[in-house]
Amino acid sequence: MIATLRKRPLVLAAAIVVLVAVGVVVALLRPWGGAGTTAERYVTAWAAGDAPGAAVYTTDAETAGAYLQKARDDLAPTGMTARITGTRTDGDRATSTVEVAWDLGQGRAWNYTLDLPLVAADDTPGNDTGWAVDWSPAAFAPGLTDGQRPVTRTVTAAPAPVLDAGGATLLAPTPVVTVTLDKAQVEQSASGLGSALGSIDPAITASSIRAGANAVPDGQAYTVVVLREPDYQRVRDRIYDLPGVRFVSSTRLLPPDQGFAGQLMQGARADIEKAAGGTPGWSVDVVGQRGETVRSVAGQPAGPGRPVTLELDRTVQNAAQDAVDADSRQAMIVAIRPSTGAVLAVAQNAAADRDGALALTGRYPPGSTFKIVTAYGAMPAENLTPQSPVECPGTTVIDGRTIPNENSFVLGTVPLTEAFAQSCNTTFSRLALGLPADGLPTAGKALGFGADWKIPGMTTITGTVSPATDDLQRASDGFGQGDVLASPFGMAMVSATVAHGAPVTPSLIRGTTTEAAVAPGTPDRAVLDQLRPMMRAVVTSGTARAAAGQGEVFGKTGTAEYAGPDGSNRSHGWFTGYRGDLAFATLIVDGGSSGPGADDGAVPVGRPALSDRGGTGRAAAGRRRVGRPTLVVVHPSRIPALAFVADLVAVVVFAAVGRMSHAEADSVLGLLGTALPFALGAAAAWATPWVRSAPASLRAGAVVLAGTVVVGLLLRLGFLGRLPLSFAVVATISLAVLLLGWRGISAAVARLGPRAPRPADRPGRTMGSCRPARCSSPVHRPRVARCRRTSRVRSTSASRPRRAAVAATSRRPRRSS
Repeated sequence: MIATLRKRPLVLAAAIVVLVAVGVVVALLRPWGGAGTTAERYVTAWAAGDAPGAAVYTTDAETAGAYLQKARDDLAPTGMTARITGTRTDGDRATSTVEVAWDLGQGRAWNYTLDLPLVAADDTPGNDTGWAVDWSPAAFAPGLTDGQRPVTRTVTAAPAPVLDAGGATLLAPTPVVTVTLDKAQVEQSASGLGSALGSIDPAITASSIRAGANAVPDGQAYTVVVLREPDYQRVRDRIYDLPGVRFVSSTRLLPPDQGFAGQLMQGARADIEKAAGGTPGWSVDVVGQRGETVRSVAGQPAGPGRPVTLELDRTVQNAAQDAVDADSRQAMIVAIRPSTGAVLAVAQNAAADRDGALALTGRYPPGSTFKIVTAYGAMPAENLTPQSPVECPGTTVIDGRTIPNENSFVLGTVPLTEAFAQSCNTTFSRLALGLPADGLPTAGKALGFGADWKIPGMTTITGTVSPATDDLQRASDGFGQGDVLASPFGMAMVSATVAHGAPVTPSLIRGTTTEAAVAPGTPDRAVLDQLRPMMRAVVTSGTARAAAGQGEVFGKTGTAEYAGPDGSNRSHGWFTGYRGDLAFATLIVDGGSSGPGADDGAVPVGRPALSDRGGTGRAAAGRRRVGRPTLVVVHPSRIPALAFVADLVAVVVFAAVGRMSHAEADSVLGLLGTALPFALGAAAAWATPWVRSAPASLRAGAVVLAGTVVVGLLLRLGFLGRLPLSFAVVATISLAVLLLGWRGISAAVARLGPRAPRPADRPGRTMGSCRPARCSSPVHRPRVARCRRTSRVRSTSASRPRRAAVAATSRRPRRSS
């Protein structure tokens, strides 16, 4: 063919011209590539997550690659598709229409139509199509400009308030500002931040900021602090322009009072926010170079939260917090409602807060509070009742080791109740020896000690006691030393079980379910019926007499010894018990004795939590709800004096308004002054037998006050106008004295002598002994038999001997009261 063409020069020339023309056309039009092919290759690599592969088809591969990767990371998709629906070419520019769909997971999607701009371009090693995507953020999503990128964010629902059991607000949605710092700029800003924020929280310093920032991974911002809006406004001008500092506004659930139930709320926050936070929403936001939100381009708003109710009682919590805050030592109180298991209060002071949630998870030897468990196990096992006689020597020897009472006091042979009330270590160590190896663990489990709970919002430990491997361990465990460990929460659960008479399941967030990882046993109600009067005797005549004025309290004190850092004997102070529908446990770490003479021990610290302002009152829970404001009944001994004052005020008022002449008023005031000593004496006489009878006190007080009001009304209306006012007023006082004092006169006469010292006050005497002269007192006749029995066993020494020295071994028994 070539030879033929050579023979025809014109034909050859024409063929060459055609081939050249076709080559030029092909080179210019590139029918195998074009803008559509470029767009197709770009979106294919983009959808596959190949940022560098997509970037080579752009006019700025380096910038586009970094942007595509950052934007994809910020969106965090589970998948993405991009489909070209058409390409329009206009000279050296073209536009491809792309349908983009981002799958952001959890049913979230961001879909949009993108007009992808392209321009004619020279070939590059990775792109020989003659076209390239005209790169800018607008090639990623419509409307994006330089410095802007899309991010996916979770939108937290505005949380609902968190309420206490009575409806009072515990946590409220509060505007806050989170202050973060770029690790790369910590040196430029740490000093300024530390100086400004230190005025709000002294713990924040330049050094602490540097240490915190250096601990976070590279590229991650360090959260310096979360400020309430008013605190942020105080320091805004000092920190807003610092390099690398960013601010994020949000809403958090915070207590109205900073530090309210700090350790408890800190541990419960995640569960509370989950319950109160509603349904989270989401958004795809366009953010600027500093991370500020420019606009939202997709998303769904958050669902509203619902109020969450905690079982906490704000009144009880505040009373408990005030009590522990008054002590410089680590102090803590836990309060539980026995009938429901509701956790009413968890309070600990700043000294305890430094070591975590000690009230819930701290483990300490419980001392003599564990005698509740020992008594519960020993009574049925050894066929004992509260009246059974038991020996309480000053010391006892077990396996060659001496176990003493506190100060080696001696009771002799006394009822079990007396040994329990006065906290005889020697008695309960011997009782523990009569139990099998697993006797104490089994008894403890029946009272909730050793149970393990999964409580929404709380992590707790009740305590541990292991089966005894030898007699000394079992004896030491019997009075709360040995290997026994307990938390205040655990001892509060023991008291709650005794009060309720059945297993108690603790709860914090109402409507949630508590699971038992290790279930408690079922207590014997008959044994609990015997145990309760013994706990009451601890308060009325035993080691917890300091709580006797707080109503019908049932309790047990404990002094748990341990070896201090210098090897000296130290001790923790305990007090646990219940009143009405409130069970409690108080612990003072290194608090010393909790006996009757301890003015700064666990019993005095626990008293404010049992006061009327603590919401427990005198009435049982069945009569009024714990934690609600109640009528404060005036102490009976003060009613006659108050009646006198009321009459005195009435006289002054009547004289002032002209119903009584000054001469008559002077006469009445003189008569009142004469009657006052007799009224006060009658009040003291009346108060003696009735001081523990609130209903009688209330009735008597009502009679006096009603009488005063009636006489006052009669005088005001003129019905007694014909009688001298002095006669009417004095008659009122005389009636009050008669009503209030007649039953107490004999008792007052009987008690004119000095108070008999209590057993713990009497050096050189056994517990329960008394003066023979007092055995014939009318008030003391019920104790005649016991006085005669115990008077024969008095000690002749002037004071109790000091406790016997014990061998300095790692397993020496601890003393407890």
